[in-house]
Amino acid sequence: MKKILWILGSLLMGCQSKFLEEKPNKALLVPTTVADFRALLNNMATGDLNIYPGLNTLADDDFVAQPSSIQSLSEIEQKAYLWKSDVFGSEASNDWNKPYGAIFIANVVLDGIPYVPVTPDNQAEIEQLKGEAYFHRAFALYGLLQQFAAPYQAETAPQELGLPIRLTANVNVLVGRGNLQQAYDQVLSDLDEAALRLAERSVYRQRPSRWGVEGLRARVYLTMGRYDLALVHATACLERGASLLDYQKLDTLAVRPMPRWEENPEIIFYSQTNPYLFHYEESTQLEAGLYASYQTGDLRRACFFTPDRVFKGSYSGSSGFSGSLTTGEVLLTRAECYARLGQNQASLTDLNTLLQARFLAVHFQPYRLGAVSDVLDLVLRERRKELVARGLRWADLRRLNLESRWQKTLERVDDQGQRHALKPNDPRYTFPIPTTEIQASGIAQNPR
Repeated sequence: MKKILWILGSLLMGCQSKFLEEKPNKALLVPTTVADFRALLNNMATGDLNIYPGLNTLADDDFVAQPSSIQSLSEIEQKAYLWKSDVFGSEASNDWNKPYGAIFIANVVLDGIPYVPVTPDNQAEIEQLKGEAYFHRAFALYGLLQQFAAPYQAETAPQELGLPIRLTANVNVLVGRGNLQQAYDQVLSDLDEAALRLAERSVYRQRPSRWGVEGLRARVYLTMGRYDLALVHATACLERGASLLDYQKLDTLAVRPMPRWEENPEIIFYSQTNPYLFHYEESTQLEAGLYASYQTGDLRRACFFTPDRVFKGSYSGSSGFSGSLTTGEVLLTRAECYARLGQNQASLTDLNTLLQARFLAVHFQPYRLGAVSDVLDLVLRERRKELVARGLRWADLRRLNLESRWQKTLERVDDQGQRHALKPNDPRYTFPIPTTEIQASGIAQNPR
C-alpha cells in the first residue's frame, strides 16, 4: 500500500499535463482490498482531498496588500490580486491541479472498489468508502466551478462553458468542458450518491458524512439561487448537528485563539484553502471598512486579527485560511434563505443564535424584527464578517453581482500608484484555465 500511495502522490504532486498522458503501472497503482482503499483516502485526506482553491482569496475584497509589498508576492499572486487577464502565464496551478487530483483519487476508489468481494463484514465499509469518494468528487468540482467557470444563472447555464467532468481514473480518457448546467448537475448527482452511503456523522472531521452532504448541498443550492432547496438542506444539516463554539471561552490574546480543527465542534467537514504567501504576509491587512464593522464586544475581531488588521490565524486553528464546511456558515445560509423567502423572524432567530456565540454577553443585543429595516441586508453583512478568510467571499461576490442591488466595484492600487478596478460581472470574475491544461487537453479557454 505504501508503494501505491507513493506513486499516486508522485503523480498528483504536479498533476500537470503529464497527469493526463502518463500510463501508470496498474500492478502498482490499483488498490485491491478494503484496507487499501481506506488507506488511500486516509493518506490523501490532508492533501488533495481536503484542499479548496485559494487564489480567489487574493482577488476578493476582504484583504488588501500594502502597495509597496505587492512585488514580494509571486508573479501568479500579483496577477490574481490585480485581476490581470493572464494569471498563470506558462505555469501550472495547484488551484486547478489539486482539486483534479482529488477527483482522480475519488475515481480510483469508484473504479476499483466494485472488484472487491463483498462480505457481511466489509459491506458497510465498502459503501462508506464509495460515499466518501462521491463526496470528495463533488466538493472538488464545486470548488473548481467557483474559480474557473462563470457564475451560475439558471437561464444561461446550459449555454455557458462548464469544466471537464472526469468520471474515471483512466488517464487516457480525455473529456471536454461540456456546459455549466451539466457540471452543477454532476455535483448534485454525486452528493445524492454520497447521501445513500455515508454515515450520519464521522468521528474524523476530514472524512465526509451525511452531515457534510447536507451542508454542501446547502452551499451549492445557495450558489445556484435555489433558496427553497438551500433552506431544506441547511435545515437537514443543522438537525444533524448545530453546535457553536462560545467565543467567550477563547483566549483572544493567544497567538492562535481558535482550537485545532479536530477539536472545533463547528467544523462539519475540514478543508483548507490552497496556501499562498499573501495569506501570511504582515503587509496583508483586512479591509479597513470590514475591520471597523465589528461592533464593540464582537470577539471575532480580536480572535482573528491584530489591532493592525493583520490576520493572525484561521478558523481551523492554523495560520492559513480555512475552507471548511461549518455550522456557522450553514446557519447564515439558512438565515439568508429565510430572509429571501419572506420569513424574517426565522432569519433573525438564526442570526441571533450565531451572534450570541460570538459576542461578550454584556454587549450582545439580539436583533428584533421591528428594529431591523432590512433583514436580508443585515444577514449579508453578518455573513461577510463571519466567513472572512474562508474561501467563500469570491463566490458570494459573483452571485450577488447578479442582483443590481448588491453590485459592487472592487478597486486596487499597485506599487506604481496605478488604480485597478473590477466591475460587477466582469469576465475576470472567472479565472483563466492554466495554459498548461489548455495545451495538454485542447479545451477552450475562458474569455477574459
